[in-house]
Amino acid sequence: MEDKWLKEYGNVFVWYFGCMQSITVKDQDILKAVLIKDFSQFCNRKLLDTSPSPLDKGIFFLRDTDWKRVRSIMNPTFSSSKLRTMSDDINKCARNLAENLLRCTEIDESIEIKDYYGAFTIDVISMTAFGLDVDSQRNSDNQLIHHMKKIFNNASVPIPVFLCAIFGDWMMTLLKYLKICFYPRDSMEFFNREVRMMIEERKRNPTNRTDFLQLMIKASLEIPDANANEKAERKMLSTDEIIGQAFLFFLAGYETTASLLSFTAYEMVCNPDVQDRIYEEIVEQLGDEEPTYDNIGKLKYMELVLNETLRLYPTLSRINREAAKTIEINGVTIPKGSAVTIPIRALHQDPETYPEPTLFKPERFIDFKPNQNNINFLPFGHGPRMCIGMRLALMEAKIAVTHVLRHVRFVQAIDTEIPITLKDMGLTVPKTPIRLKVKPRKA
Repeated sequence: MEDKWLKEYGNVFVWYFGCMQSITVKDQDILKAVLIKDFSQFCNRKLLDTSPSPLDKGIFFLRDTDWKRVRSIMNPTFSSSKLRTMSDDINKCARNLAENLLRCTEIDESIEIKDYYGAFTIDVISMTAFGLDVDSQRNSDNQLIHHMKKIFNNASVPIPVFLCAIFGDWMMTLLKYLKICFYPRDSMEFFNREVRMMIEERKRNPTNRTDFLQLMIKASLEIPDANANEKAERKMLSTDEIIGQAFLFFLAGYETTASLLSFTAYEMVCNPDVQDRIYEEIVEQLGDEEPTYDNIGKLKYMELVLNETLRLYPTLSRINREAAKTIEINGVTIPKGSAVTIPIRALHQDPETYPEPTLFKPERFIDFKPNQNNINFLPFGHGPRMCIGMRLALMEAKIAVTHVLRHVRFVQAIDTEIPITLKDMGLTVPKTPIRLKVKPRKA
């Protein structure tokens, strides 16, 4: 529908979702203004969300000064030095993943690849965020894993969103008061309770680990200057805010990386020469070395493949920003409170930017360099509010692909859907799960 409207009405058009006005913008200059130049007027997302506290304290949902404060506290958590310390944990999870897939070569059947990558990403998040070695790839009975999978698979978004869109902010307030949530109530209560217990235990018995939970607890324990004003004293994380970030790590970290790896595997099946070239690069550049934050930068071709996968299959097909006041940009008036919708998938498949946009061509990123000035490549958003975990997700993906391709190769199965069809929704999801076969790697 969005593609049809862009062709019919041009790069800027107004539409309504219930009582919410939205302006879809594909115009490059306006997008640069919204996401970067005039960011101060568009720093919030326009969300129809009924998530109760403390889930609504996640950085994705926060607004204005709360968002700025939490973002500034969280930024060092994803610094180069912190990411380096996570390589060992990610490698451990990736080795388990590779061994798990190698066992699948013993049976002549297709597998649902996201099940394996999803378990891998849950393991990575559990270790890097909480220091928990849950090994969901071989231990699916773990209670945390049970509830997180229940949250991922049973989110009931449509009805609450529809009601909020039709009746407006007062309906959102009512649904929050009634604690009607997108996610299963028992699983959310379990997650809230378990993380709160972990926080209390860490405060009683500090650890030398540098996982996300410990870094956030450290921020919550910082003692403000006795002479500091109230605003300065708020530069720390509350327990509810820690729980909100923890939940968001699981939710966003799972879907983004598991989807990227699943679609990459699918394209390697469709393009065996791409898969061979990635493997050859791993052999030439790393040999038997363990992939780390520092040496995965040598995997230039793998990076091209991941970028091309993100272009064709961005996790979010669109994002939005809310206008803080009425503003005119390049002759277009954007009223206060309206949502500016950025059609990521449409931008990623614009033939003027990407010739033959439906084809998988990693080489196109040799000359097309994703950077802060490029508004045509937005898999992690853009500007000050772009995804804070981008570098972690890409590091995790490179380490996983390296271990997996050292042991197996992906091949087409009878039930592999080619070409793939995607659901028409906010997330880029295949209509039918991606199925393929794995064969043992023969040097």
